[in-house]
Amino acid sequence: MIKKALAIAFNSLKVTFRDKGNLIWLIIMPIVWTTLLGTMSTTGGGDEKIPVGFLNSDRGIYGEVFEEILRKEESIKIV
Repeated sequence: MIKKALAIAFNSLKVTFRDKGNLIWLIIMPIVWTTLLGTMSTTGGGDEKIPVGFLNSDRGIYGEVFEEILRKEESIKIV
């Protein structure tokens, strides 16, 4: 059973990579897109804190503890 599944998978890969265009779209283009999107998403040195909205409506102990944890976190800014 495993041999048949591996044979089918190998045959499918062989047919897929027979065309060089598929190689470009399956391997090279994801690397290009990842690089482009990764460089576009950098802020360039602005405010690095992530704004997080927080509303503690019940003012219970768990909400206060969670709010304190959020305020101590250096990577976020409560708005």
